[in-house]
Amino acid sequence: MMSTACFRLALRFFFLCLLSLSLTSCSKDEPIDSGFSLVRLTPEQRQADLDAMLEEAVLRETELGEFFEVTTEIGGGAPAACRPEFVAQRWNSDQYQANQFFPSTEECGRNQPPDNLKQRESVPIFWLNLSTRRNDAAGNAIGWSDDIARDKMQEAIGWFAAYCIDLDVKKVAVAANRLDKMRAAMTAAIEGRPFQGDAVTVESVSDSLNHQLYERELRKPRKYLLILFTDAFQNVRFGGQDSRINRVAGNFEGIPVILVPDPPDSASTNIVTHELIHGFGKVLAGQHSFAYLQDSPQLGNPTPEKISMNRKATWDEGGCSFDMGNAGRSDQDSPMRKPDTDKMDWASFWQFDFNGNTKPK
Repeated sequence: MMSTACFRLALRFFFLCLLSLSLTSCSKDEPIDSGFSLVRLTPEQRQADLDAMLEEAVLRETELGEFFEVTTEIGGGAPAACRPEFVAQRWNSDQYQANQFFPSTEECGRNQPPDNLKQRESVPIFWLNLSTRRNDAAGNAIGWSDDIARDKMQEAIGWFAAYCIDLDVKKVAVAANRLDKMRAAMTAAIEGRPFQGDAVTVESVSDSLNHQLYERELRKPRKYLLILFTDAFQNVRFGGQDSRINRVAGNFEGIPVILVPDPPDSASTNIVTHELIHGFGKVLAGQHSFAYLQDSPQLGNPTPEKISMNRKATWDEGGCSFDMGNAGRSDQDSPMRKPDTDKMDWASFWQFDFNGNTKPK
């Protein structure tokens, strides 16, 4: 007859086996280290996918620790007595809510925050390195290492902490086989080659990566931002046909993805800090961002014009040279040089909360 201790040991072994199975498979047929394949989604399919998940009565609950590695600890968060200095004026005063904050009468003036400013926490920010550090033909080091990418994340954490905002940062932990395929897909897109027999673009690979990481790892609707560190690319369109074409870091309008390429941005300072200002200003819903000027009445924005006015606080580059939201980049082949002393724009700070991408702690 089995003793109580033996029975408990057997039961514990059984549950450990179940846990092991749950961690090594995302479904009955697909192990977590399976290869990466492209998923092609239309905007309508992305929205239908989101709507279906939002309507589920029971969502599969997954602890983030099973899939995400916490790579940065803020160490107690923002200083309790943080009293940051803001850029006091952006475009004009009716584009942001003053909320006891009095703009300077001088263009690009500076001012102190209201007395009731409270600490805030951001939506989750996940990052993934799709590049490798190496030497180019001339012997110059290019590309990202995890350590350099992590340093860029740490720059952002420190700067936002001075503005009473704790960044919730995690590195995506992807199985080696899948990570190799993801890197191969992005490299093929950057170099203009097919991947798995299909024509790909940086935009399509980024969309597919976001979709699969969301579906396989997060597994439930939530707001977040995904930062992808990549090799240098050319002519990426981050939005619709009327959007500009870039070869530097940028935010996609339709998905919550930020690309940071190298060259030139491993030599940039506060590049992630700057891009997060744009990212936090986006209207995020689950895995998707609502496109610029899109009519989104379900979010309490009844007209495209209203969204346009709200989002100009963060979507356009800052108008002041010492605004962290102003890239100040002389050309697209040069690193961005933004010192830690550059300021937060008050309109941007308000926009983060208005869109629900930061919240008081």
